[in-house]
Amino acid sequence: MKKVLVTGTNGFIPSYVVGELHDRGYYVVGLQRSQRVVEGLTKREIPDEIYYGDIRDEALVRKLVEQVDGVIHLAAILGTGHTENVWLWYENNVKGTINVLDACEETNVPMVYISVGNFFEHNNYSNSKMAAEREVMKYAKYRGVKAGVVRALNAIGPRQKIKNTGKIMATFLNNALNGIPLKVFGGKDNCSNMDLVYAGDVAKVLVTLLEKITSGELPSATKVEAGTGVAPSVYEIAQMVIKHVGQGEIEEVPMRDGETPKSTVVAENPFDIGGYKNIDEAIKETVEFYTKYRA
Repeated sequence: MKKVLVTGTNGFIPSYVVGELHDRGYYVVGLQRSQRVVEGLTKREIPDEIYYGDIRDEALVRKLVEQVDGVIHLAAILGTGHTENVWLWYENNVKGTINVLDACEETNVPMVYISVGNFFEHNNYSNSKMAAEREVMKYAKYRGVKAGVVRALNAIGPRQKIKNTGKIMATFLNNALNGIPLKVFGGKDNCSNMDLVYAGDVAKVLVTLLEKITSGELPSATKVEAGTGVAPSVYEIAQMVIKHVGQGEIEEVPMRDGETPKSTVVAENPFDIGGYKNIDEAIKETVEFYTKYRA
């Protein structure tokens, strides 16, 4: 591989993937839907070429895939606390993924897809991401596409978008820094347990899996986990954030629709990348970022 397409390149994890690809000497083509400015980006995290468009656009996706040697498909509609407007998630997360798979099948280009750790939940995000994962595995097993899946746990780190995503670390840090209570859904006794993994480590897993599938070191249809194997409770995570920020308070609230009380999302067999960043180190780095770029 020399040239790799990354979808959703103005997103959080994609920026780390672009940086990781550049570190390994790749030329990066990015597809993103908007020109949203991501605070704190360096040249390392910006694609060499950027195309503006939508993964639901079959012709555009085909045009981009046929000019690259590999694809890391990350573009998606996020948000776990949603059970309404279901087609918004399925049109983007499922149809968009099938467009990428069809293009990869037609051009014989390998691809890696990012899936979710909370696959057992029944909300629009989890359901649509898992439907897309199953399509990836189908194309890999029966349609001849060289494809793999990375089930990424709860990624944290600088540059994560706060609004309209509900991502735990960005939300907790922003609230603590701005004097807003940290809402723990389910409260201390019924909240979820989450494996927090540094976004840079998720990027390493994605790029490494693409390389290994492309070279034949790992077979198509390989599915791996990007996570630390450790899952503190959301209440404990809130306490860690307050400790690192130096201020904040916890508000215990009822569990949201589409989420399971006391659920645990943890990597049972983390993909080997030579070690994952410690949670405390990741939170410290993230606190420093949000202190500088406070929303």
